[in-house]
Amino acid sequence: MLFATGCHQTASMFYQPPTPAQMLGQSVDQFNEVQERNAEAAKFTIYVHEFDENFSEDGKSYGGVRLTEDGEDHVRQIASAIRGGAHFPVVIERGWTSTRGGTAWNYPVHLNAELDNRRREVVVRALAHMGIADAAQRVSVAPALVHPLSGVEGENAYRRSLNSGQNQQSGGFGGGGGGGGGGLR
Repeated sequence: MLFATGCHQTASMFYQPPTPAQMLGQSVDQFNEVQERNAEAAKFTIYVHEFDENFSEDGKSYGGVRLTEDGEDHVRQIASAIRGGAHFPVVIERGWTSTRGGTAWNYPVHLNAELDNRRREVVVRALAHMGIADAAQRVSVAPALVHPLSGVEGENAYRRSLNSGQNQQSGGFGGGGGGGGGGLR
């Protein structure tokens, strides 16, 4: 009997109660926060399609680059966010849209660092004009943080969104849309 009591006391000295269970969803909070930060950072990327070539009224190219109207609006939003305390770098997407002489088919699928740097300078000047003092240090040329969908992926996403909308309108829950019910590859 003494032996059994002694073991029990020894065992209780080493017993550690289990850690309390986490609240439901708490284990994924960190991942969600990282995704939110990445999404905010992606808003500071200015894409190739937000730039145009400068043309004169007679249709001749000045050889310069300018922001489209949508690009100007985007840069205004970025400047406003920076003035509001945002600390993300501004990224100019590298363009894969230049031709290279001497290639067999002359397709516009090549990088052009000179053109990318001209785009960068346009954005730096615009941000500086809007009162962003450290615009030159904040703006860089790099691959976009978000990769666009391919044509096939875009078509599939569009079809899933249509199917999802029809299922929601008819009161069903749908298997093809929104939350990834269409299947992952």
